[in-house]
Amino acid sequence: MRYLLWKEWQERRLWLLLWLLAMLGMALVGKGPSPFGFDVPAGWAMIPALFALLSGLAGYGSELVGGRAPFLFSRPVGWGRVLLAKVLPGVAVTLLGAILGAVAQRLTLPAHYHPFVTPLSLTLGALGIGSVMLAVYLIGLACSTTLRGLAGAALALLLWLALIIAGVLSLESQSDVSPAWTFFGGLAGLPLAGLVLARFGLTLAPGVRLARFALLLCAPIILGVLLDLTPANTLLNRPSTDVLVSPSGRHAIVRQQAKNSEQSWWVTLDDGTRLPLPLVITGYQFWLPNDRYLTAEYDDAPQRTGFLCWYEKGRIVKREFPLDAGRYLQARDFQLSPDGRYLLYGADAALMLLNIATGDTCALARLDAAIRAKFSRHASPYRRFWWQDAATVGYLDPVTEKRTLVAVR
Repeated sequence: MRYLLWKEWQERRLWLLLWLLAMLGMALVGKGPSPFGFDVPAGWAMIPALFALLSGLAGYGSELVGGRAPFLFSRPVGWGRVLLAKVLPGVAVTLLGAILGAVAQRLTLPAHYHPFVTPLSLTLGALGIGSVMLAVYLIGLACSTTLRGLAGAALALLLWLALIIAGVLSLESQSDVSPAWTFFGGLAGLPLAGLVLARFGLTLAPGVRLARFALLLCAPIILGVLLDLTPANTLLNRPSTDVLVSPSGRHAIVRQQAKNSEQSWWVTLDDGTRLPLPLVITGYQFWLPNDRYLTAEYDDAPQRTGFLCWYEKGRIVKREFPLDAGRYLQARDFQLSPDGRYLLYGADAALMLLNIATGDTCALARLDAAIRAKFSRHASPYRRFWWQDAATVGYLDPVTEKRTLVAVR
């Protein structure tokens, strides 16, 4: 076994070392309580995965040239030992990279992060990146059993991806079902094809290997398509349900979403009454005091519409109001008056007041275009405001930072 491992090291040490250095580098450029559990630029995060893939793609390439596979298997060496010798370098680099990354990150982090660096955080970070890196490596290794060299293995990888995409897109275009089984069949086909070729196909002609590889990939995809077209589709595509309960616990917004349908209800929990509610925008839905429910159109247009809803005498009352505010809304961006008559909110360039009874809006304070341009376009400059009493609003002027009071009547 040690001779096989030494052979793998001699043939693939360049890719393995680059993979190890990439994992170490990703830990050094990041900040956070675990070596790989931080917000790292996407380009940096892809580099270790790329070298893991290349290390795997180079796995069986040396056995497929010059009659090496027949020579190797003519010796008392089982295919399982050869497979193990191919897998172990990836496992070793994954573990070593995670350990070195944890050490490097611990030594280079600023002092204020140190209390958060615990054995648990280090272990979770190492397991997270390790599982991803090893999975990518094994994908490349399975593809390397088909055609010789990195280029041949890369072509096998592209063939696998193309078959998955073709199966998923063809099913979606021809029916309304979600292609979950098709997708999982495509994922399962690659390890199946890799194992079968590692056991029976390394001594075959390249064209025969490629044909068997394609057949072994297609079989699970076809099976997945058949399952998606039967009631078995519902096992992996159950409708998802979201529930948002009001502050008083008397009402709830219930949203049920499937592939091509979505239905929402206002539910009164006291008696179970359900009323259709089409205005549920994922990400922009908040409960305000007095069981007022607020949602908004989900887009980045300069002018949007907000919706304030509440339950009254067996029906849903709705108020629409202009919401030319920043794209990212939070519940704190809206304040109901103590008597529940008005809604105060920050718009793109003004502090706005909505008269809930009439639906009329007016600006209590406003910025001109030149001053507004100095603030972030993703949020209203009026972020800190409050109700002094039922008839008086207080806010911090975004320019002077001074407290200001204004009457609403």
